[in-house]
Amino acid sequence: MIARTRSVVLAACVAAAGCVTTEIEPDDAGMPAGLPVVIPLRGPDGYRPEDPVTQYYESALLLMHDAVLERDPERLIELCAQHDRSAAPEAVREQIARFRRIARVLTFEREFARRAIVELRGDLRPALGELVPLEIRCPILDQSDVVIGGEGSSDRASFQVRVRLEDVDCFGGSVERSFSALVGLSHEVVVGLEQLNVPFDLDAVPPQGILRRVRIDAALLPGRVRLEGERLPCQRIELARREFELFPKGIEIVNAEPMKTLRNALRSPDPKHLENVFLAVRAMPVDQRHAACEILIREVRIGDTVRARACMAALRELTGAEISVDDRRGWLRWWTEQATAVGESR
Repeated sequence: MIARTRSVVLAACVAAAGCVTTEIEPDDAGMPAGLPVVIPLRGPDGYRPEDPVTQYYESALLLMHDAVLERDPERLIELCAQHDRSAAPEAVREQIARFRRIARVLTFEREFARRAIVELRGDLRPALGELVPLEIRCPILDQSDVVIGGEGSSDRASFQVRVRLEDVDCFGGSVERSFSALVGLSHEVVVGLEQLNVPFDLDAVPPQGILRRVRIDAALLPGRVRLEGERLPCQRIELARREFELFPKGIEIVNAEPMKTLRNALRSPDPKHLENVFLAVRAMPVDQRHAACEILIREVRIGDTVRARACMAALRELTGAEISVDDRRGWLRWWTEQATAVGESR
């Protein structure tokens, strides 16, 4: 149900001879695990585990390792500054330099999670049942020189997009559908120089109601990014959830005059017009809601089963009262209680 370019799932691998490795567990079943952080604890020559200097730097590197696992770039930068000394073994200084780069990736992860969003493409919101053009968008992240791989790269970034649709009908019923897909980045992006845009389309799914609630969750999947020519691990990054609603064509007419729409819908003998009852109450101004409730309650009291149920569904949408759309007595009792409360307050 999501149209997109061919996607590449980023796989994790590591060669770890003479190293300590830590794997991050996958966030979702079936999704790739986070890439490991690899910390060599020995230099090329003369490794002596009993040597105090060796023990000192092993301890320091493990503290840095823990800061990576805790996704704490500030702590990692602090540790690097504290232990990066000119007298340190060359292998240790190389690892500290690498940890500094990892800290920059951690900062990128946090900023990307904070600022990347899912947005509609274009100025017009599609109508219910139409194709929905969307994109994952992230503005330029100043002070970051992280490079995200695009199509043709072994490190091409992929996003998992998870969609939930809820179609609501005018009688209070609903149908939910969920699906997901992978969307790949089309070209390489230096996040400090270029805005990231990943377009994709939500197919024109036939509606099963008069209102569609759309919820989209997106995440950058675990993979590798480049920084100063080095490929570094990047963990799964969840983006802010995007929610919006889709309405039938002509909703502008309903929104312009909701009270008129409500009255006309209830005057019509055609049950098809009951759909406008639900749509009208959603657009009802605050100062007209009491009058709208009076109109709906009258239909609950004297209307046939179909009309009464549509009006009870509209009342629940308008007031938020947790009363069944099949409970006429419950709604009439609720209305009496509302009238009593208003009378006592005067």
